[in-house]
This record gives sequence, structure tokens and C-alpha cells, in this order.
Amino acid sequence: MHNRFARALSALAAGVAVTSVIGLSAASVASASVAVNHPHATPACWFDCSNLFSEQLGAGTIMSVYVPGSNGQAVTAHVGTKTDLRGGNLASSNEDFTLSQNDTLGDACLTVNLGGAGLLSPSSYSCIQLRAGNFTSSFPVIEDNWSPSGNQSGLCPGVPGAAHAGELVTLQNCGQSAGTLWVIDENNIRTIGGITYTPLVLGSDTQSSQPFILQVNTGSHGPANQLRVERNSLLSHSFVPNQNMFSTYNGPAL
Repeated sequence: MHNRFARALSALAAGVAVTSVIGLSAASVASASVAVNHPHATPACWFDCSNLFSEQLGAGTIMSVYVPGSNGQAVTAHVGTKTDLRGGNLASSNEDFTLSQNDTLGDACLTVNLGGAGLLSPSSYSCIQLRAGNFTSSFPVIEDNWSPSGNQSGLCPGVPGAAHAGELVTLQNCGQSAGTLWVIDENNIRTIGGITYTPLVLGSDTQSSQPFILQVNTGSHGPANQLRVERNSLLSHSFVPNQNMFSTYNGPAL
């Protein structure tokens, strides 16, 4: 992802040996990926590609668009197409995503300070937390655009309308609502094996506690490892479950 992510996480990661985090520069991700032999999205997408993966399944299994019968090279999909996590493949354009929105919570909640219209509603969970001082203005806000072979489709993973628990994350029109925006919750960073993971909060959620966050359902079928939203139900000691923690790296194998 872009340098804003590196700046946003640098202070939190200070003193921790991190080799792959949300927001590393393209050059540093390239060297890290060669060292650990990550699979990647297609070479045509190059370093613009943003490869989302979960703590539950590891860096070898990245976000993809599920098109039944496709060999991984589908160039068309539609609103409502499911998303999942699957093994990274250089030939699979279904796994190509680029950022169409790369902002900060301070800008996205513009109504908080400037009285104008922001990307997120002032009644959204994240803006409420910002006003309460629980989130900071530097928290990244992202939108991933499905981009087969590097060509943005205008379709982004998210939910239509008001979400409900267990709702599948599907392709929606980018930029139409906060349902395709995700806020990176840096209050819950966890670093394992040199990789930093965080929860992703749904931008459109308006509940004041236990927000909807991204989750991979490893028990799903048709497809396996479907992405969905669930309430952020913490385990003991405020531990975020592994299936709700995500990270990313950029680019194809070199």
C-alpha cells in the first residue's frame, strides 16, 4: 500500500522487528517477498496490487473474487459477486486488487472538524470513536478496487446497505457508499512472525460498540474461506480472534 500506511504504523511498530506490515513501501515489500517467497497477484498488476491476507490462513492465501467455473483469469464480474481468500497465483487475475481510496480517518470524518461532507457518516462507529478520542485521525481508511491485470473494474469488496451479522462481503460499486470503505483499527495491532495484523472496521457501521469487522469464514463452502462481516466479539484479555486479523503486501513475484 502507499506510504501513508507506513507513516501510520511506523510509530506503533517502533522497537518491533517487522518485516511485512500494512503499508510497507513497494521496495521494502519486494525485498521481503523475495526473502520469504510469498505468492502474489499477477505481474501485469505490478506493485500497484494490494494483496490482503489473514492471520488465520497466512500470507500464501490472498483476497480473490469468486467466479464459478473460472480458471482464475475471469476479467468480468458483477455487483454481488462473492469474495474469498485463496492461494496466491501469478496467473490468477481474480486476485488483483488496487487501492481506489487511501485516506485517513481525520479526512474521512470531515464533519468532525470542518462541518463538511466526509467519506464516512458522522454517526458511523469510526467517527464516533474519533470524536470520543478512542481512534486517532491517522487511522487509514481504504477501499480496494478489483483490478484484473491491473485494470480497475470500479467494483470493490463491501456490503450493500445496512449490514447484518454474517453478511457476505461481495463486489459493490466503488465510491457509492461507506459500505466499501474499511478503517484499519490500529488500536489492536498484533505482530506475529514479523507480520503486523489489524482488524478492518466496516466504514458504514453505525453501532456504537462491537462494530462490524472483516472476517474470513474458514468453514464455508462455495467458495471456501468466504469473506464476511461479523461483530467484533473479543476473546478474553481483549484478544481479537485470528480470523478477524488482516495484513497486506504489494506486487508480483520478481
